[in-house]
Amino acid sequence: MPEQRDSAVTLTHRAIRLRESDPDEARALLGRALALDAGYEPAWWWLADLVTDDAERRFCLDRAYDLKVDPDTRRARAALKRVASRAPDEVADFVEPPRPDPVRARPRRPSRTGRWIGVAAAALAALPVYKAAGIPAITPTAGSARITDESEWYFRSMFGSRTQNDFLAGYTSRVLGAKSAAVAFDDDEFGRATRDGFSAVFSGFGAVAAEVPIAAYYVV
Repeated sequence: MPEQRDSAVTLTHRAIRLRESDPDEARALLGRALALDAGYEPAWWWLADLVTDDAERRFCLDRAYDLKVDPDTRRARAALKRVASRAPDEVADFVEPPRPDPVRARPRRPSRTGRWIGVAAAALAALPVYKAAGIPAITPTAGSARITDESEWYFRSMFGSRTQNDFLAGYTSRVLGAKSAAVAFDDDEFGRATRDGFSAVFSGFGAVAAEVPIAAYYVV
């Protein structure tokens, strides 16, 4: 008779038999069962029963409930509604990893000199090339006023730094009620343009107490 291969069902039955005498082995068997079939709801339920951490229990119950809407599972999850879930070690390697946050800003790529390359600086570097060739260029992200001031071939699809500075200065004074402001700025093209523009506009409302440049270097 050929040897029967393990399945999620058989491994879960073995885990149930061992849950009292050897709970660690039972958990390992359930991990193997779910590695074979992550959609086997009873294995998630029994793993939830065996784990000793509420965060891990919540994770297992959530998975079980996703697979089968069961009133017992709903009640068990409700008792842990304030607990943030965490995958048990037995299943951590094969559950779907979290997605990166699309809103979080990615760091700018450093240049070979070790300094960070700003969007405005890159656009300004390309400006004479487009101008000499008579090629129109549109930037969706560079706000420096110099980009459009120094070339009739460069356009932008966003508010320029002058408009942004007008808004920032007005908001700081009229909404926040500030009579003085300190300006911390990136020591690059866009940062310096923002400092100059904000300081010029805000001086009509109050005093700029300090201007602090922040140099961003890439450390290797």
